[in-house]
Amino acid sequence: MPIKANIRDFLPSEAPKGQAWWDLSRDQRQAYLDAANVKREAYIVQRQAEIDAEKAAKKLTERTCQICGRGIFANTGLIAHHGYERPGDGWQTASCRGARELPYETDRTILAEDIVMLKDRLARQQERLKGLQDETIPLRIQWHDQEVRRQARLDGKKLSAFTGLKFVDGVTRDTFAELKEANKEAFLQSSTYSFDQLKTRFVDEAEFAVETTQHELTRQEERYAAWVLKETWDTAEKVWVAVEVKKTA
Repeated sequence: MPIKANIRDFLPSEAPKGQAWWDLSRDQRQAYLDAANVKREAYIVQRQAEIDAEKAAKKLTERTCQICGRGIFANTGLIAHHGYERPGDGWQTASCRGARELPYETDRTILAEDIVMLKDRLARQQERLKGLQDETIPLRIQWHDQEVRRQARLDGKKLSAFTGLKFVDGVTRDTFAELKEANKEAFLQSSTYSFDQLKTRFVDEAEFAVETTQHELTRQEERYAAWVLKETWDTAEKVWVAVEVKKTA
């Protein structure tokens, strides 16, 4: 990210201001600007060096989280508290499972647990996908009751995505026409005009979930396989101690 440095902030103190500046000749103004630019460039170089030094110092305190793989403060022997957004699907949590655990440089136990969890999730997602494709799982239409939302506004209540949220459950190929007739507003609001259209929407979402989890599982398995012990925490000295990595012949 470029360092912000307005050239006006580096003009010599004796440089005229306001209308007096514009009363100067072009050459006079340029002379002031040239002098200011020299100071500005020197400031940028100095500030960049400071930023680089700050980043380097911060990096010395960071270790890699077993779960998200980010560099996180770990000068207590454990990874500090932090949130996590799983790549691909945008799933977020205020607290990453790797927080308050040993870093990846030291351990991979939590990573192994994450792999087990991902395999279980993938199996459930694949089962759901097959059910949707085979039409053995009833579908659901989600919609908002506008009358409920209107009344909430009149009552001065703060609206949210859950205000007036309702569902039409049990939508199958056999029940579609009947439910559509009985819930016209729900079907219209959700732009649902045919069962095949609704099924395609659900199948596409399920396929995306499977692909995303499979990608994350592959990433974590590769990290697990590549793991080597690099450091241990000296509880007495409260410092990280490098471990000699032994290469197998």
